Amino acid sequence: MVALSNMYETLTRYNAGTGRTEGVLATRWISSRDRRTWTFTLRDNARFHSGHPLTAEAVKASIERTMRLKASASYVWDPVRRITATGKRQVRFELSRPAPLDIIASATYAAWIYAVADDTKDYRATARGTGPYTVASWDPVRTRWS
Repeated sequence: MVALSNMYETLTRYNAGTGRTEGVLATRWISSRDRRTWTFTLRDNARFHSGHPLTAEAVKASIERTMRLKASASYVWDPVRRITATGKRQVRFELSRPAPLDIIASATYAAWIYAVADDTKDYRATARGTGPYTVASWDPVRTRWS
């Protein structure tokens, strides 16, 4: 888990000391008064390890794939009814019920944003994060980082 959190990032991060969420891939977010619609604005110039830019469409594809797989902690996204890229850097979430999506978006494993290739469903071949590290090679005894 420690290695993965250095390769993948979330939209937000929860700061237990302040009791507030902070931006990671998102620079700001707003919710409707009823907390059923949330809009996140993405950081300028963020890129995946592949070199492709982080876009609202990429965020949408990543979270929709996580939801579709129904694996691990994907249930955190259960309130999400629809995700819409409203621009290159803005993504809107419509929820079936009020929920603290800023905190949900900080849920590490289930909320990591990764690049998803359209031509394959193999996570290992398509997943690329935005974090400071990538895996150069994998050996259960010794792993090189780049």
